[in-house]
Amino acid sequence: MSTSSPTLTFHWLRTLALISIALFAVNKLPCQAASDPDEALRSPIAVATYAPLAFGGKLLRIPMDFAGSASDINDVRARLNGAQVVRVDIVYSDYPKGRDLTGLNTRRVERLRELAPDLFERAGVEWRLVKQTDCRTEDQARTLFHGIVIAYRPRPTKETRSAEVALVRDLFKATPTMPKAMVIPSGSVAPRISKEENDTVVLSELSRTSGTAPRLGGSSPTSSDHTAVITFSPWWSVDSTIPQVMDRNQWKDAVVVADLTGSMAPYTAQLVLWTKMATLKDAPKGWVFFNDGDTTPDARKIIGRTGGIYTASTTKYTEVQALAIKTMTAGSGGDGPENNVEAVLAAEKHFPKGDLVMIADNWAPIKDKSLTDRITRPVHVILCGVAGGVNVEYLELARATGGSVHTMESDLVRLADLNEGERFDLDGEPFMIKEGRIVSARVATTRTR
Repeated sequence: MSTSSPTLTFHWLRTLALISIALFAVNKLPCQAASDPDEALRSPIAVATYAPLAFGGKLLRIPMDFAGSASDINDVRARLNGAQVVRVDIVYSDYPKGRDLTGLNTRRVERLRELAPDLFERAGVEWRLVKQTDCRTEDQARTLFHGIVIAYRPRPTKETRSAEVALVRDLFKATPTMPKAMVIPSGSVAPRISKEENDTVVLSELSRTSGTAPRLGGSSPTSSDHTAVITFSPWWSVDSTIPQVMDRNQWKDAVVVADLTGSMAPYTAQLVLWTKMATLKDAPKGWVFFNDGDTTPDARKIIGRTGGIYTASTTKYTEVQALAIKTMTAGSGGDGPENNVEAVLAAEKHFPKGDLVMIADNWAPIKDKSLTDRITRPVHVILCGVAGGVNVEYLELARATGGSVHTMESDLVRLADLNEGERFDLDGEPFMIKEGRIVSARVATTRTR
């Protein structure tokens, strides 16, 4: 790190944290997401009460009858038009206790198919069947949410992209003030999370004294002294993936390959801030930023020739910031999958030496993974937005190239050394090598029963 004063470093970290609170995230249930609804229906995830949060993303809630599949929302297809759907949760309650409700949940999935048939054809969508257990009577069960919740990112617009560019451009202006906690005295009504579809819960979470997420559509639980405390995340407890990983790993003459498509702006801000604080010795020497084709329409993008890739050789944070703004201004992506491998190949061409460090969007599939065998050096992947599950495609990319995978909390190395049947964990999520590929160990175990 540089010789910046502790006070300045604190302000930078606090700014970084405030930026990061706006990241997209879904409540962290046990990681057992499936790749299709049929698989999900065989692998329920048990939680006390379902409480989804969407920091910077959106949630489309489709409430259904307590014991049925009827819903008043009929324009799901239109609402998701052009959006990147990242997860679909099928939510029900375990009542009557222990009863097999596969038939009910199947009807709910079929109702969703009627509302949005194209959703079932999309690649990269994760599916979860969520069973709520905090219900001993029918009255208690009826207070819980039942139906479908879809987590998605709206298609980037010129307005949203301009806001993201402004965020990165204004990084080194006055540091914003950290909001204070809001305390609701005992006996008062605690804030409610709206049941309205598309609402976004931003900048708020329960105090760590409570340890419980707000319930969907209900009052927030209270702490032990019966005082509900809603507080803004302190700077040390929110997502700071980029500086955490970069400081833990000393890559030699690093060449950073970063996804700068829409929704990655908070991580781009983290990267520029970290570069500002890094010493000349530690700072990466090469930069490759990509936006998945500038403004090229999705239908005209060609694998390996999508474009939207910008490079620079510098250790000056101002030049990194300028390159980021140039890349972001030129385009914001479009469809969900990104041209990650094309960007890595460009990095190998422009920078023959140095460790390749990819900053990737965990929620974005790799569009051009068919080109992976052209990569000649290990790729070290920093996964951003790991909230409810790890995207296996990035594990496969790292393993195929002899690289590694890193999250804010974990470093997974020597993936290439794993043999058939071996298991490993990443952020508490179990995986295994099966038939030469990385798969979820939970799903693999369920299928063998």
